[in-house]
Amino acid sequence: MSLVVVGLGRVGLPMVAVFAKYFDGEVLGVDVDAEWVEALRSGRVKMVEEGLFEYLSAYRHKIRFKTLSEDDFSRVGHVVVAIGVDINSGFCGGAPPDYLTPLYKVVEAAVEGGWRSGVLVLRPTVPIGTTRALAKYIERRWGLKPGVDYYLAYVPERLLEGRGVFEEETLPKVVGCLEKRSCGEAAKLFKKFPSKVVTAIPPEKAELVKLIDNSWRNYRFAFANEMALIAEQLGLDAHEVIDLAKLHYPRNADLPKPGPVSGYCLGKDPYALCGFKTLHNPPLAVIARMFNDDLYSHLARTILKLAGDAPILLLGLSYKADVDDYRMSHAIEILKRVAPQARRVVVHDPYLGLNRYTDAKLLHGLGPAVFYTADLEEALNAAGGAALAVISTPRTVYKKT
Repeated sequence: MSLVVVGLGRVGLPMVAVFAKYFDGEVLGVDVDAEWVEALRSGRVKMVEEGLFEYLSAYRHKIRFKTLSEDDFSRVGHVVVAIGVDINSGFCGGAPPDYLTPLYKVVEAAVEGGWRSGVLVLRPTVPIGTTRALAKYIERRWGLKPGVDYYLAYVPERLLEGRGVFEEETLPKVVGCLEKRSCGEAAKLFKKFPSKVVTAIPPEKAELVKLIDNSWRNYRFAFANEMALIAEQLGLDAHEVIDLAKLHYPRNADLPKPGPVSGYCLGKDPYALCGFKTLHNPPLAVIARMFNDDLYSHLARTILKLAGDAPILLLGLSYKADVDDYRMSHAIEILKRVAPQARRVVVHDPYLGLNRYTDAKLLHGLGPAVFYTADLEEALNAAGGAALAVISTPRTVYKKT
């Protein structure tokens, strides 16, 4: 029996690699991007992910890559969905009616393509109730019931970019289902991995677990940033104050340093909680995300004030160090606010243009004042000696600059 992973991005491709190691049958990797699929077929894995190339090479005899339109789902036993679901601040006005459309299209391609049984596993971050809504959609359209005609589970991915292969292999899996048979069948897939597997009924438990992961992390950073703004008003060094608060005081050990909080997970996931009523409206988890979003404008104003008429050198475009992913990056959000008012901005990132996550198209439309390059020496020369340097995503290469 074969298994297909739909969505060959930062989450799906590490899944293909790990499933290829542990799954008994063939593993198919499917994506809508034909150019990306062709690159993977040719062995060009243009993604900075520890162990990914090694795993894909070692188990290439078990892996095939196809576009979604090419795949024959009649030969597929299990379907794992790893596409992104668009969650944003718009959820505070009520979930958009079409937010599930991408998931529906994947299921439609599978069922209409001949898939009828086996396990259907959802892995993306989703709003609460998505698994249940998908089950109703499948039953209404094709008359298929989970636990009877197929098995449906929500298993949140909890991966750290750059460590996705290792964490997919080792992190615990929470298998959320509407009934026991689905949980039992889905759990069998993941029990092949050397990681703990727990089941949860109903699936809303697993959906909330995923939102807790990123919302809690975002909330902690928001608190640190709020304390930093208070320290700034007092003329204090926020880093020194936080270090003092943590000094030999274990209950503050997990207090992070202040700074921008962004990326495709922390930058959006808390908004999925926007529709829930708590003692605050919106909930504190959502307010924390809004706070971190508002920080971009504060930082842009600070940079412009410090720079004056001098050119600005922006080093790093990813949302964190040594990751090739510009999606929802604070660096680009700050750049959008700085560029219209700056005399000149020179942007450098060594991963610029490496893949679809670092495409220079993300920088188009920022105006004539912005110059960007993947070559550090070119960036330094273009900035000149009088530039204000802003290290957005620290990397080893910048420590020597």
